[in-house]
Amino acid sequence: MADVRRPGDQTMLVADLALDDGVASCSKDGQYLDVGVGQPTIRIDAMMVGGAS
Repeated sequence: MADVRRPGDQTMLVADLALDDGVASCSKDGQYLDVGVGQPTIRIDAMMVGGAS
């Protein structure tokens, strides 16, 4: 699937990155890897979830 981000969709990024204290994992073919989870606050003005416009 192509990257369909357009300039201007993300209009704000705050310098408040926080990582969750819990443990998450990613897996494929029975192999698991512990990963960190977190992101800064962002504001997105337009987003398509499923379907097409």
